[in-house]
Amino acid sequence: ASMSVAAGAAAQGIHYLRCPVSGNPGVLAAGNLTLIVSGERTAFENANELLSLVGSTVIYVGWSEEARVIKLAVNAMLAATAEMLAESITLCEASGVDRSVVLDVLARSAVSSPFIAYKRDPLNRRDYSATFTTAMLVKDLQLAAGVGETVAVPLPVTNLVAKLAKDSCD
Repeated sequence: ASMSVAAGAAAQGIHYLRCPVSGNPGVLAAGNLTLIVSGERTAFENANELLSLVGSTVIYVGWSEEARVIKLAVNAMLAATAEMLAESITLCEASGVDRSVVLDVLARSAVSSPFIAYKRDPLNRRDYSATFTTAMLVKDLQLAAGVGETVAVPLPVTNLVAKLAKDSCD
């Protein structure tokens, strides 16, 4: 669909930027939204000042559909990380380790990430408020799998996490 919009825009002499974001409403409110942008470089340069008002980080990634693909890859990584985080907490708690200790170690270990830091306090409080729907995640994982098929790259973990997420919706 994005390629079709790009072609239609180009036919009309309109510059078209793809600009998915990384971050949820809380990240936006904190001023930490990341914009991933692709399209004509000159269109990006003309829009960069405006884009910088929306997000604290604006990253130009290429001239075509790169932003879309990177956003899908980011969501696939988040989905796999969230699944592993849940499994790790569950394993440790079932083995008698306090949740706060698990989260402290994960936050200070080689697997630490901004996502784990962001989820640490809510998980300690057992606050499972959704910041992104599972249905939307399943959609993004299926789109990522479709891109993988198109470019002949197998994505076994993405497909597995998509199945787990889809099964949790059913």
